[in-house]
Amino acid sequence: MKNLKHIFSLINPWRFSFISSSVLLIIGIFFRMLEPKIFQVAIDYVAPLFTNSDLKTGKLDKVLELMIYLVERFSSGSFISMLLVLAAVYLIISVVRASFVFSAKAINASATEYATERLRNNLFAHIQRLPMEYFSGISTGELIQRSTGDIETIRRFIGNQLVEVLRLTAIFAFSSYWLLKGNVVFGLIAICATPLIAISAIIFFKKEQKVWQLHEDEADKLNAITQENIAGIRVVKAFAQEEQEKEKFEKQNQRKLKVALNHAKLHTVFWPLSDFLVHGQIVLSVLVGGYMVLMQTISLGELVSFFTYIIMVAWPLRQVGRTLSEMGMALVAMDRIQHILTAKEEENEFDQMNLETFETIEFKDVYYKFPKESDYALNGLSLKVAKGETIVLLGATGSGKSTMLKLLLRFYEPEKGQILLNGIDVKQFDKSVLRRKIGLVLQDAFLFTETLLGNIAYAQKKAEKEDVLEAAAWAGLLEVENIFSNGYETMVGEKGVTLSGGQKQRVSLARTLLQDPDILILDDVTSALDTATEGSVLEELNAKWKYKTTLIISHRLTVVPYADRIMVLENGKLNAEGTHEEVLKKSIFYKKIHEIQNVLESEIDEIE
Repeated sequence: MKNLKHIFSLINPWRFSFISSSVLLIIGIFFRMLEPKIFQVAIDYVAPLFTNSDLKTGKLDKVLELMIYLVERFSSGSFISMLLVLAAVYLIISVVRASFVFSAKAINASATEYATERLRNNLFAHIQRLPMEYFSGISTGELIQRSTGDIETIRRFIGNQLVEVLRLTAIFAFSSYWLLKGNVVFGLIAICATPLIAISAIIFFKKEQKVWQLHEDEADKLNAITQENIAGIRVVKAFAQEEQEKEKFEKQNQRKLKVALNHAKLHTVFWPLSDFLVHGQIVLSVLVGGYMVLMQTISLGELVSFFTYIIMVAWPLRQVGRTLSEMGMALVAMDRIQHILTAKEEENEFDQMNLETFETIEFKDVYYKFPKESDYALNGLSLKVAKGETIVLLGATGSGKSTMLKLLLRFYEPEKGQILLNGIDVKQFDKSVLRRKIGLVLQDAFLFTETLLGNIAYAQKKAEKEDVLEAAAWAGLLEVENIFSNGYETMVGEKGVTLSGGQKQRVSLARTLLQDPDILILDDVTSALDTATEGSVLEELNAKWKYKTTLIISHRLTVVPYADRIMVLENGKLNAEGTHEEVLKKSIFYKKIHEIQNVLESEIDEIE
């Protein structure tokens, strides 16, 4: 019921449209209920006038009286003219009915699309506001499935089955009314199977929800495998792992197939059962109706009219299972979407302190441990970076360098300790302002399917082209015009697949430089560059940003000459700091890196 309430709250802003659609649909169905009366008039009141038969005449009601009046008023009295009048009445009723139904469906379809658009926008906007921790616990494929497949399931339910519930209810109610009004005994017999069909439909509905939940969970896993494979297709091919990937996909596909077959089995049991009950009811009604005609309890025209109503009653009962099936799927889909929508958003203090510039950085005894991890990534880290300093951060993998930067940008919050900017706790600053003033360039550069110019200007859409080109020059991208025929208007493939690793890193660097941050953080951004290009880029940065506070994470000592100080992290703590000579004496790790790189440089010189 909770998820059903969420669906109704989704369509609430367009409730007038849905109510209008419902009213028009009910009116259309009412006119449909008049159609069987035309056959009754033709058989009971027109045919006997020209066949000299002794057919029993059915009970008159106001609808029949009106139709008989129209026949007598507008016909010439001949058999053909009477039938033509009835045909004209039937045509008018059909046109009126179709007009109301068409209008109802048009209004409903429009309101459904607006409601779906709102849900899609709300979900996407909420995902943008979720903290980084959330994304570490859910796969991209699962998010995509919920943002597309589950929303489409809800759209189908709102657009088709929600209205279908009303339509079937109205048809059943009107048909049952005319049956009971014509003959109570016959009417009760005609709808006697309704309780059995309703009970079986409810049982089916409950089982449908459970099976569909499992089906969607397996679909999430399959989507995750597909998305991961496509994103990493170059790695797959580089290691010739196509067969292993196929095997992994097929195993998950088999799991999904197993659940899908259970879903199909559920339907193969329910539909034949419901068909048996519905058709059994129709057969029973025909037999009883035929007997009543022979006993002259009802007329032949009434039987024909009643039989049409019986079919109208049977059809809603037949569709109850399908409607409940779609409802079960929609409720599961809404539950899965609500898991995202109810996830706690990243807190953002919009009314907090806002400084003009950030200059100094300080970590004071900071501890942080990732969820589901037993060891601390930062284990009492303390360090200070003065205004305008360029610091090179070194350390083995897992020493806490990247974690430190993520805490500085408040992607995560420390468990203990403080992180200060200009002597003020970062928690006092608005996150969006904080992140705009701290420029982070990652080693694994992510580019959008956009032009080179568009990627560089991603965060500064209103930037002048000259400023964009200047940032590109600082990042060492001057050769773009010579390499690509369309220059900076060249389209970059998904995730920058058309560019080399070094080109992607430099585009990412240019994007951050254009932002003109107060503090610049470079996370191994020259790892894909050759020594000459790296030196050129660092020279440009040193000239342009020497008065900015800069943190450089690197595993290459070629960046050391540009540093005011070197800091070495080990096991989440500051192990050593100082100049090259000072750190060389204090840190065993730094000394080993220095020796290894010196040996490599010597060997390269010998080869040359």
